[in-house]
Amino acid sequence: LDQWMILSLDKNIPTSLLLLSRVSTLPAGHSVTYEDLRRAVAHLPDSLIGEAKITLAAKSGEKIDNRSRIEAVRAQEMMIKEEKDQQARKDLLASEKDRIKEEQLAKE
Repeated sequence: LDQWMILSLDKNIPTSLLLLSRVSTLPAGHSVTYEDLRRAVAHLPDSLIGEAKITLAAKSGEKIDNRSRIEAVRAQEMMIKEEKDQQARKDLLASEKDRIKEEQLAKE
């Protein structure tokens, strides 16, 4: 996910392109049908779909309203915050496990 965030935010590579690039990493002999892609896209978060629409509109020269841009940025910020919160909980759990192990070793 970190690589995707860097590519998407720092290198301005559309998330939709990143998702489609994963198709090329499928094992040999595994073909992807239109239905497979349709199902995969149907499960994408709305924020990614909105981001892809904005990117495509900008590249085709369409005028993009600021509300759409703000919503896309807010959705990305929310995803980043959720990821940071999840990582903080994971780090806290790991440090708590380490503390418990140290206490058990000290008792022995």
